[in-house]
Amino acid sequence: MYISTHVHVDNSLLGVFPTGERVAKNCTDTTSTLCETCPESTYMDHPNELNECKRCQKCEEEGMITKLRCSPTSNSVCECGEGFFCSVPAARGCSKCLNHTVCSEGQFTKQNEYLVNGECCPMCPAGSRVLRHCTEFSSTSCIPCVGPTYTDQPNGLLTCFQCKVCDPGLGLRTLHDCTSQKDTVCWVLSGYYCIDQADERCRAARPHTVCTPGQRVKQPGSDYTDTECEDCPQNSYSDGLFTSCKPHTDCEAMGLQEIKPGTSESDVECDKKSTPVVPIVTALAIVIPITSIGVVIFLVLKKKIPCLKGESCIIHFSLQFAVLCKVLR
Repeated sequence: MYISTHVHVDNSLLGVFPTGERVAKNCTDTTSTLCETCPESTYMDHPNELNECKRCQKCEEEGMITKLRCSPTSNSVCECGEGFFCSVPAARGCSKCLNHTVCSEGQFTKQNEYLVNGECCPMCPAGSRVLRHCTEFSSTSCIPCVGPTYTDQPNGLLTCFQCKVCDPGLGLRTLHDCTSQKDTVCWVLSGYYCIDQADERCRAARPHTVCTPGQRVKQPGSDYTDTECEDCPQNSYSDGLFTSCKPHTDCEAMGLQEIKPGTSESDVECDKKSTPVVPIVTALAIVIPITSIGVVIFLVLKKKIPCLKGESCIIHFSLQFAVLCKVLR
């Protein structure tokens, strides 16, 4: 769901929701607007801030049949069944059908005619409409459909049908342009999937779900289906674009040390192993004094450092490794 604009309701901002949805609960100062899909037999064919969806047209009047069923994003399209013709055209389809005239004995059915004012008038061909109905003394007068209008079959209509507009705001693009004899064919924009399809055309679409970091793309989206996402398992990661989660790098196996642990969204960070300074200093602090003591003792024993007469040598070691003599009393 997305919000394209806002309106004020009791000094609060209310989101204007896309086709196929209505406002279920208005926003407040502390909560966002809640929307929901139009229920069965209702629709909403434009962005809105309404609390109720429109009721779908029912093709239940005599002679009417359903050409396109109602969906949350578009109304039903009705047309006339066999033995009937459209007397009141709608923007799409027909809103009223009448029985064809039954020929009397001695008469025959002439194809492509319609009944008006008691006269069987010739129909206008596809791509045109009636300018003037026929009379007892003149035939039907037809003119081509102009602008973004069309008729796709022989007819007795006074107006052509409006061509559909493929709205990019609904995720649609024009696949085939409208002509005087065919309606526009819309299809989905890249990055969208169709949620309302009929007759090889799409009437409404939604953007594909974007997987978040820590998820992988389990199934890429298509013109017909949404993207499927899946969380990465332990000790792996994804930036949300990967189709498979990547295992965390093993720093130890590469002769490196780990300086930052990995998450479901990012890899481990490794660096070269550093020389252990503290153990070396500790070792030197032990080895140097012991070595010095050994050297001094050796020199004393060899008379290299003599004591004065009448003194007993007691070796005291300071940080300078000196030898002191203490006079015995």
